[in-house]
Amino acid sequence: MLAYFKVEFNRTIKSPSFIKALLIGFVVVIVHQLVMDRFYENDGNVFLYALGFENTYMLRDIYYLLFPIIVALASSDLFGEDSRSQSYHLIRSRVSKSHYFTVKIILSFLFGGLAFIIPLLVDFFILLMMYPAKSPDIFLGISPVKYGDVMASLFVDFPVIYWLIFLLFAFMFGGIFSWIGFLTSLFTVNKYLILLIPFFAYYGLWVILSLIGFPEWSPFGFLTPLQSYTTVSITVILFEMVTGIGFILLLMIGKSKNEFI
Repeated sequence: MLAYFKVEFNRTIKSPSFIKALLIGFVVVIVHQLVMDRFYENDGNVFLYALGFENTYMLRDIYYLLFPIIVALASSDLFGEDSRSQSYHLIRSRVSKSHYFTVKIILSFLFGGLAFIIPLLVDFFILLMMYPAKSPDIFLGISPVKYGDVMASLFVDFPVIYWLIFLLFAFMFGGIFSWIGFLTSLFTVNKYLILLIPFFAYYGLWVILSLIGFPEWSPFGFLTPLQSYTTVSITVILFEMVTGIGFILLLMIGKSKNEFI
């Protein structure tokens, strides 16, 4: 299976869909670097300017609004592409069904997460060349994390760890929402549905939770390092992450095991 994984990994990383997903992110990063509002009243800090932290420009919101589109485009359609091109049966003549779907499921999660965090990392490293990565002051009016926010003390004492934790959340939920599209592809090979279902799931969950008074429980409410709500809960984030992975994984395994020859 390792040899097949390497083949599919190289195929996926060179695929037009994954490259397009990265290009969307890089366009946002480039524009962010060109037009972001820099805070001249203090001596500068990378954690006040990074995409995801900066709270004075709409590009931060645009990138996280594009989240489901980026991750779905990157790797939700891995099975759909094979099915539409009739290459599925050719590959299956050389690889067992269990190996085929195991590799596809792993790559869908991996590239969904990578497509979303790679532009964030690029943006962060560019800023590291211009600003110090020192501990920020949460009492500044421009600080993205306020006193009392979740992990506020970690943001002050170990801001890099704080940033890495949110990158981990972004990667994991990128994989989960890519899986939502992949699960869709097991029921239909319609590319538009495969790409749109993660979008509807992402915003539909936010709408439903907002209606019952808990918008911060939706990934739309907690994925950005700039906390939009003061009641964000790590427990809720971890619960949704674990249950999302478990539930969708079981559905994908069940569908691929019982429906495909």
